[in-house]
Amino acid sequence: MEEILERIGLTPTESKVYLALLDLGEAKTGEILKKAGLNSGRIYGVLDSLQEKGLVSSVVKKKVKLFIPSPPERVLDYLNEQVEDIEEQKEDFSRVLPKLEEKFRQLKQKTSVEVFIGTEGFRTANSIFFRQAGKDKNLCIYGIVRKHKYSKALLDTLQYYVYKKRRDLKLNTRKLISEEAREEKFYFQDNSKIRYIPFPSITSVEMLGDMTMIQALRDPVIVILIKHKEITDDYRKQFEFLWRMAKK
Repeated sequence: MEEILERIGLTPTESKVYLALLDLGEAKTGEILKKAGLNSGRIYGVLDSLQEKGLVSSVVKKKVKLFIPSPPERVLDYLNEQVEDIEEQKEDFSRVLPKLEEKFRQLKQKTSVEVFIGTEGFRTANSIFFRQAGKDKNLCIYGIVRKHKYSKALLDTLQYYVYKKRRDLKLNTRKLISEEAREEKFYFQDNSKIRYIPFPSITSVEMLGDMTMIQALRDPVIVILIKHKEITDDYRKQFEFLWRMAKK
């Protein structure tokens, strides 16, 4: 039960004290300390916090202050109050979000280079990369190898996030794939046009808008995002040259 109380926002100590009070009924601090297995230095702050949450109340009897647990239903009320607070926070944040996004766009208009590591980093990098689709639908990719060389986590991210996102954004995707991967139907899942080049590569390069994404899809995965129009144009020229020479 302690774990569940902690998951809804109580500290470990608050959970112990509340559960101890449910066993004791009304109790003095010393009794609570003994039942909860705590030291005296922390008990008053914990009880104050629980009272603020509405989970504990107090009464004075014969000049002795006793603490009483609120009914467990009050915990549900506390959760509902948290949900209401979160909704209010979301509304507040939604009002300032356009200004924050504009500041972020102005920041990202500058030339930038970012490096991401691991499968989660791969997903984050692709999420940033896909924002270029607002001004460009022509995605160019080269340097892809056979999928068995990728980890399962990476393949899942490719299939269920990257490829789906390309379809949802209706990108015009062209890929230059290593000849060794000709039989891989996996790479057609994003409705792309594919041609084949005679050499494998340990990296793949993608161009969209003003951004180039270089990916080393090994363990660990390394992704480099370069936002620079001239560099991206240069990579795109290389792609077009190879595209004309590649086999269908």
